[in-house]
Amino acid sequence: AMLVTILHRLAGSPEAEGGGFSDVSESSYYAAAVAWASKNGVVEGYEDGSFRPGSSVTAGEALKLILLAAGYPVQERTGAHWASGYLDLAVSRGLISADDIRSLDEPVTRLFIAKLAARALNLQPDGSAHFADTSDPYVGALYNAGIVEGSYAGNQLVYLPGDNISRAEISAVIWRIYNLD
Repeated sequence: AMLVTILHRLAGSPEAEGGGFSDVSESSYYAAAVAWASKNGVVEGYEDGSFRPGSSVTAGEALKLILLAAGYPVQERTGAHWASGYLDLAVSRGLISADDIRSLDEPVTRLFIAKLAARALNLQPDGSAHFADTSDPYVGALYNAGIVEGSYAGNQLVYLPGDNISRAEISAVIWRIYNLD
């Protein structure tokens, strides 16, 4: 066991390696977020040692991650689905409407995450056109708080609101929420 520990230390710390996942490069924008989230038990990898950063996040996963990051308590199951308590909480607090989610097992969009996170954090909506592809007030609120940054398509800053959010992207969002001043 001592030899394994020494070899592990020589190979570098998990924080430097994106949590030690085989598919998370140290140089990726999300490496520190994934390492932090993994170390703190916020997200887990898969049995094969991968994190699958490009995989989509389901509605149930998103609700649990965002609500816990925003300071809400762990929720017990209230129905058949493991995330039913998180859905009930989000709906009862007016963070989302029941119509916002068709299935807790379906992927959610980046726009859904913006609405949920901005409302859960009680951020001031901002309809300014920070991004070329959306002036959604919840996206603006997260941008102002430093929680989302967008990416460049040519010389335009875009948010890609209709795209499904990936495991890498939600890890970065969660990390920034936990590190808000």
